[in-house]
Amino acid sequence: MVQLVIFYVDFQRNDFHNSVDWDENRKMLRVYFRVDFLSDCVSYDIQNGVPLRSSHNNALWDLAQYEFCWHKFADISETGFGVALLDDCKYGYSCKRNTLGMSLIRSPKWPYTKADIGLHEFTYSLYSHKGNELSDVSKEGFSLNFPLKNYLPNKLEDCQSDSFIEIDETNVILDDLKLARMMQTNLL
Repeated sequence: MVQLVIFYVDFQRNDFHNSVDWDENRKMLRVYFRVDFLSDCVSYDIQNGVPLRSSHNNALWDLAQYEFCWHKFADISETGFGVALLDDCKYGYSCKRNTLGMSLIRSPKWPYTKADIGLHEFTYSLYSHKGNELSDVSKEGFSLNFPLKNYLPNKLEDCQSDSFIEIDETNVILDDLKLARMMQTNLL
């Protein structure tokens, strides 16, 4: 395993770029980050929302919540401060008390005996933020998963652009826009 850790000077995110040649049998590689505060719940990103899950084991159903399948981030916050674990391609998160965790690679023998065997390249990040507002966390999750790409046009006419929608709220993200089949309108 080769891991490159990037600490940004004026940025609240630390990136962990990983290259792993996995040849293990019945093993799981996970990462854990312990924070210095307690929170009763953790926020997870899903396709069109951010549900809350408990971070304690007060009830039997809390004990059964070993891991959740979510996208882009898991965030644990208190009043005034929070920490998010971001990813670009991993989907198994956990949080118990003050420890965020994420499954990186696993090698079970069923249903496929060669699951996750081979070379893996992935990035995860730790992002600290002020307050318990998730709009910045969500933006960071999107920027890690969909980085901006440079486009250098060959001709001046290739530089033309037009905007079909404008969003000026910081807590709104346009995820998909689809042309409706039966109606002459767009669906968000």
